[in-house]
Amino acid sequence: AEASSGLQPGSGEAGGETEADAALAAVRSFWREEVLQVSSGVDETGGLVGPLCGWYALVWAVVCLGACDGASSIGALNKLLMPMPFAVLAAFFARAVTLPGAGAGIRTLFSPDFAAIRSPSIWVAAVSQLFFGVSAGLGTLTTYASFSPPSTPVGRSAIIVSLSNSAFSLFAGVTVFGFLGFISHTTGEPLESLVQSGPALAFQVFPIAMGLMPLPQLWAALFFLMLLNLGISSAVSMTSPLTTALCERLGTTARRVAPPLHLLGFVSGLIYVSRAGTYWLTLSDHFVPMFLTIVVGLSQCLLVSFAYGARRLLESLPPEDQRLAPWWAFCWQWLLPATLSLLLLAQVIHEGSSPFGGFPGWALAVGWVYSLGPLLLVPLFYCAHARAHGGRRGGGVMGAVRAGLELGAVRARARTSSSAVPEVSRVALASNEMSRVAPPVDEDLFSVVVLTESERPGAAPQSEPDHAKGSNEMADG
Repeated sequence: AEASSGLQPGSGEAGGETEADAALAAVRSFWREEVLQVSSGVDETGGLVGPLCGWYALVWAVVCLGACDGASSIGALNKLLMPMPFAVLAAFFARAVTLPGAGAGIRTLFSPDFAAIRSPSIWVAAVSQLFFGVSAGLGTLTTYASFSPPSTPVGRSAIIVSLSNSAFSLFAGVTVFGFLGFISHTTGEPLESLVQSGPALAFQVFPIAMGLMPLPQLWAALFFLMLLNLGISSAVSMTSPLTTALCERLGTTARRVAPPLHLLGFVSGLIYVSRAGTYWLTLSDHFVPMFLTIVVGLSQCLLVSFAYGARRLLESLPPEDQRLAPWWAFCWQWLLPATLSLLLLAQVIHEGSSPFGGFPGWALAVGWVYSLGPLLLVPLFYCAHARAHGGRRGGGVMGAVRAGLELGAVRARARTSSSAVPEVSRVALASNEMSRVAPPVDEDLFSVVVLTESERPGAAPQSEPDHAKGSNEMADG
């Protein structure tokens, strides 16, 4: 922000261009050379960047503490932190639209490039952004929903969240392009050369914006504190599905599962705080959203629709959501599978004819492992399940999927039952309900519901388990 303070309104006039160019160059140089310390290429790791590694470790520690505290901490975080981005971005918006050149930048945002629209990668990127924007296909929504009572309406919430997410994205886009238009106006650089995605947007464009506001140090602190808060809350929510699944599978608490799980996440991400980290981040940011999220979303639609049954799922929704049941069924069974399949096929063809630029073949191969490697867990776990049951596969892949979905629904009902009911009673209720809705399911599957010693019959009453705490806070969040 201090480096960009030379970019003042009107500095593009005679004698001011050199000052503006120098300020813009200072921001870029500080980001690449001081913060990232970028190496010459993806094949030159160059070791870890000390300051980045230290802050990276601190963030993972905070995320681990949030996961240990369970759902209640995430609900409290949402109530405290979610208004902050709106307030900070509104202040930036008010400043951006008053700068010279902002109108040209905003017009560029809303001027479509019809040649680019014909590219499948644009549509795949848009779908991937929406998936990440609402956390679809990542397990987060499923985990959070399992903490809410089964009678909670979901249709209206889904529509509100989707529309507000896109509206906020447009609001942020107008703000960013307003500042980009001003920078282009003052430096004379084409606006297209200033448009960047990823970390460069937050760490190059917005520091310039802060330098244009009164008390730039204050706004810089607020902006990056906002990014830190959003990043930590997102990270906690993205590790929650695995933490919750392991807690239920092992019959233990989040305080025992979270530390080793987050340590593994910390170690596996150290490559991103090396001097080649920006290259690896670009590579994973291309392959993971482009393929993995779309494949997972497509798989969820097909499995829920045809393995569990779309009609069966719709019948379990509250009456308030039944009005849109035909539309949901059409989307899950036909519209989304057809759209996502076409986009995925087009993108695979595009990648084959025009590989992702600037990376050697071995790095692109690693990128494909990033995107498709996690999918190998599905057949591996299925084979392990079949082996554990002596080759009895219970109806093949579809039977195993159907059993897992049915058991997950019963677990959610048991988890959201009244905390006054002993845990063993809730498990018994789940077993009875499972036998009613899914007679063919193997009884061995109920071995995943493990009671701790304090929850066994005759044990002294105890506070509700970690994974059941904070259901009201989570529903509010």
